[in-house]
This record gives sequence, structure tokens and C-alpha cells, in this order.
Amino acid sequence: MRISLKEKGKKILLLIDGIKEGLFPKSTLKNLKEKDANEGEIESIFREIIIPYAKEIVLRNLTIRDRTEKEIKELLKKRDFSERTISIVINDFKRVNLLDDNKTSMFIIKNSKGKSKNELRYKLQNMGVKEEIIEEALKDYDEKEEMRELIEKLAKKKKDRNKIIRYLISKGFDYENIRDVLVEIDGL
Repeated sequence: MRISLKEKGKKILLLIDGIKEGLFPKSTLKNLKEKDANEGEIESIFREIIIPYAKEIVLRNLTIRDRTEKEIKELLKKRDFSERTISIVINDFKRVNLLDDNKTSMFIIKNSKGKSKNELRYKLQNMGVKEEIIEEALKDYDEKEEMRELIEKLAKKKKDRNKIIRYLISKGFDYENIRDVLVEIDGL
């Protein structure tokens, strides 16, 4: 198996038998040379360099916020890691519950204020969350309560009823629910 190194700006692209195995800082690969290597040497490179560096990238991103499996996959693909490496890293993070689309979906929904179920569903779909996970996460979401708080906030700004309705519809709220909540709120 052939180990190849190609400079790409300030980083080095590691290739094993022509397959991209990741973009690395030059310092990470300073002791690695282009050469023909046996299976044992390749496995050692995976175990000691490739997998740990990919995990480091994922951990840095997970410290910022929870990510979905799709987001992690895209992140690692963008850094030129192979499908093999991506699969290993994702499975390792899932095994220790650091990557969990259920947990991430619940967190996003819990921390979203003034959003309709449609808007949240769209956001989670774009993040690559499976439909059954989205449905489970949204089942206890009180859209009417979120809408009520949003209407009260908009009403304090002296917005008229029609503007509020148009705004809520543009945010994905259902017209019947909008009408019901407006009837419940005094003064509108």
C-alpha cells in the first residue's frame, strides 16, 4: 500500500493507495514519509494519527454545540477523511452517547422560542434528522403556547391583528391555530 502526501496550502493531504485520508497540519505528519507500507503500518497510521485527529476535530465542534450525525459526516468529508474513517469516528461517538440525533433534536426544540412545528421540522430535516426522530421530538411541543407568547410580544409593539396573522403564517403556524389563540387573548 502506498502512502502519499500532498501539500494543500498550510495543510497536508494524506493519501493511502490514492484514497484521501484527511487534511492534517504539517506538524501532525512531520514524521511520516511517502513510501510503500505493509498492512500493519497502515493500521498503525489509522490508529495513531488519522482516527485521533478526526476525533479531535469532532470534539472541538461538539464543544460549541450538539451536532447531528449528518453534520459530523459533512464536517469530516470537508476535511477529506475517507468513508472508513468517518464511519469509525461516528460509531465511536455514538457508542459513548456524544453523538445522538434524538438528544440533539430535543435540545433544539427545547431552546427554540416562538417557532412553529413546521419551522422546527424543516430545520431538523436540513440537519439530517430522520423523520421518526423529528416526530417523536415534536410530540410534546406546545405550539399554541409558543404562538401565544409570540403574539403577546408582537401586540406589545402595537402591531395590528392582520400584520400579526401574516407574520405567524410566514413562520409556518397554522391559520386555525392562529385564529384560536387570537380569540383566547384579550384585546385582539
